[in-house]
Amino acid sequence: QTRYLKAERQPARRRHRDDGPLLIIAGPGSGKTRVITHRIAYLVRVVGISPYRIAAVTFTNKAAREMRQRLVPLLGQAAEQLTTTTFHAFCANVLRREGEHIGLDRDFVIYDDADQMALVKRALIELELDPKRFPPRSILSGISSAKSELLGVEGLAHRSASYWDEIVVRAYERYEDLLRQCSAVDFDDLLLKTYQLFDRVPDVAQKYQERYVHFMVDEFQDTNVAQYAISRQMARHHLNICVVGDPDQSIYTWRNADIRNILSFQDDYPKAKLIALEENYRSTQTILDAARSLIASNTQRVEKDLWTRNGSGVPIVIAEGYNEEEEAQFVVREIQSRKKSGTTLGDIAVMYRVNAQSRALEEACLRYGVPYQVVGGMKFYQRQEVKDIIAYLRLIANPDDDVSLNRVINLPTRGIGQRTLDHLARTARDAGTSQFAAIQALSGDPFTARARTSLIGFGNLIKGIADERDELDLLDIIDAVLERSGYQRWLSDQPERSEERLENIQEFRASARDYLHFGRAEALTAFLESVSLVADVDSMEDRADAIRSSRCIRRRAWSSPSSSWSAWKKDCSRTRARWTTPRNWRKSAASAMSALPAPKSVCTCCARSGVASVAAPSRAHHRVSSSTSRRNYSPRPRSPSAQAMSPASAPCVKERHPQAGVVRWQPPRIWQPETK
Repeated sequence: QTRYLKAERQPARRRHRDDGPLLIIAGPGSGKTRVITHRIAYLVRVVGISPYRIAAVTFTNKAAREMRQRLVPLLGQAAEQLTTTTFHAFCANVLRREGEHIGLDRDFVIYDDADQMALVKRALIELELDPKRFPPRSILSGISSAKSELLGVEGLAHRSASYWDEIVVRAYERYEDLLRQCSAVDFDDLLLKTYQLFDRVPDVAQKYQERYVHFMVDEFQDTNVAQYAISRQMARHHLNICVVGDPDQSIYTWRNADIRNILSFQDDYPKAKLIALEENYRSTQTILDAARSLIASNTQRVEKDLWTRNGSGVPIVIAEGYNEEEEAQFVVREIQSRKKSGTTLGDIAVMYRVNAQSRALEEACLRYGVPYQVVGGMKFYQRQEVKDIIAYLRLIANPDDDVSLNRVINLPTRGIGQRTLDHLARTARDAGTSQFAAIQALSGDPFTARARTSLIGFGNLIKGIADERDELDLLDIIDAVLERSGYQRWLSDQPERSEERLENIQEFRASARDYLHFGRAEALTAFLESVSLVADVDSMEDRADAIRSSRCIRRRAWSSPSSSWSAWKKDCSRTRARWTTPRNWRKSAASAMSALPAPKSVCTCCARSGVASVAAPSRAHHRVSSSTSRRNYSPRPRSPSAQAMSPASAPCVKERHPQAGVVRWQPPRIWQPETK
C-alpha cells in the first residue's frame, strides 16, 4: 500500500492490512478519498484481488464519480469493473435483480419526497385523519425513522407508546398498502427491503457476500441503522470491511444517521485495526485550532490531534451585524474585497443554518452584482415540466403507479374533474386494483359518458406507448409522449416561461441519450432509476465566476478555499432547541465544523436581530479562541454611544458557561446608549 501512498508522510498511513476489518478515522482535509482509492489500487495491483470483487459505497453520485475518475489513472480499464456507487444505488441494483424473491415487482418505481408526501396525504384521507391535526410531513418523518431502524409496521406497533405513535402506525400500514398497490418503493425501502432480502433469502445473501471480498464505506459516521446492518451482512463471509469517517463531522442525525455505528465499530469487530489520519492538507493551523476548540466538549468522539504543514495562516474573522441585511452586506463586501485581492469567486462558499436565511444574502448579491449559485436549490429533475414527463414515463414503465397517474391524467387538460378522480380512486380501492387497472375495466356508473370517454382515451394513450416499448428506443418513447399526449403543444401555448420550459424538456431529452446503449427493454427502467437517485449536489455545475451558497449540511459534497458562515446566532429559527443539551451542542458544533476545512481563510458572522427577535451569537462563536480570530462588532447604528465606539473598544462580559464550564467572552446582548 505504501507504493500507492508514497506521497503521504504519516506513519499511520503506511501501516496497512490486506484483510480483516479496518476503521479509518479521517479528520477534515486529511485526504481520505486518496486513501480509499489507493487502498483499492493496492488490493488490485499488489494483493491481486479482482476489481469485480470490490465494492466502495460513498455519499453522493458525484463523490462516486470522483472516486472512479481517480481510480482510472491507477488501474486503467480495470477500474470499470469496480462497484463504486451510493448505498441507495447499490441497493436499487440488488433489488432490481433479486427483489422478486420477496415479492417486489421487477419494474418497481422509486418515489421521491414529493411522491411520498402525496401518498401519505392520500393515506390520511382514506383513514379519515385530519391533516391539520396530523401533519403529513411529521407522519412521513415517523415512517422514515422506523424504516431506517429496520422496523416494519408490526415492529413499530410493538414500540408504540402514545396516541401519536398509534396514528403513525395506522398511517404507516396504509402507506405500505398504497406502495404495494403502486408497485413502488421509497428511498428508505431501498435499504429496508435489501436488508430483508439478505436476511430472508440466505442464498442471495451468500451470492453477494462471495462476490464482494472487500466492502468499503465512506462517510461512515452518517450511516443509519439499516446501512450499517447491510454493511455487516455484506462482510459476514470474509470480514473484509473498511469504513472511513469521523464522529466529529456527523451532521445527518436529522436524516436518521446514528453516530453509534462508528463509535461501536470496534465493539462489533474486536479485531478491527484503527488508523487515524491527523495531518490536514488543506487548512491552516489557525483554522484547525478553531475546529479543535469547537469540538472539544464532545463526549462521543474518537480522540485525534489535527495538524498541518501549511503554517498558521490568517486569523478567522468573526463579525456581528445588527440585523440580517447588515450581515449580508458585510459578507458581500468581504467577497468583493477578496475578489480584488485575486481570489476567484468560485473559490468562495457561503453557508447558513436554514434555507430561509439565504434571502438576505441573495438580495445583497443581486444588489451588488455578485454572481452566485445556490447549492440545494431546485433540482433540474424537480422542475414542473420535467417531473411531468418523468411521470408519463414512469406510468408507461409501471401502469400501477397511481401517484404518477394522478399527476398527468389531466395534463394537458382532458376535462377530467376532481369528482371523476375521486370516483376513480374509490372504484380502484373497492376493487383492490390500481387506478389504471380501474380505467381499463370501466363500466357505467358512477362516471358520465364524457368522463368515461376521457379516461378511456388517457388509458389508451399510455397502453399504446407501453405496448410499443420494446420497439422504440428511449428517445422515441420520450418523443411519443410529447407528441401523442399533446404536452409539448400545450406547453408552447402557455403564456409564462414557455420557451424556458421547452428548453428544459430538450435538456431532459438530451440527458436520456446516455442510456441508449442499454437494450430497449432496459433503457427506460435504468434511466428512471438514475433520475430518482440523483442528488441536488450531483447536478451542480462548478462555476469559476460565481460564489456558492448552501446550508451547511450540503457542504461535504464540495470544497472551496474560502468559507464564510452566516447566521451563527443562538436563537436561530427552528434551530433554537439545538443549544439546550450537550448532545445537541455536539450536533451544532459538528455543523459548525463543516465550514472550517477551508485551506485559506474563514469568516463567520451573525446578526443580533432577526425577523422578530434579538439574539446572542451562537455558542460556537465564543468557542473560537481569541488567539485565532479577529472580531469585528457592528454596533446598533442608532445608538449615539455605539457610533463613537470602535470595534477594539467594544465592551465584553466574561462569564462561565453553565454546561461546558469554560470561560468565554460575551459581547452585550443589545447595544444601548450610555445614560448619565
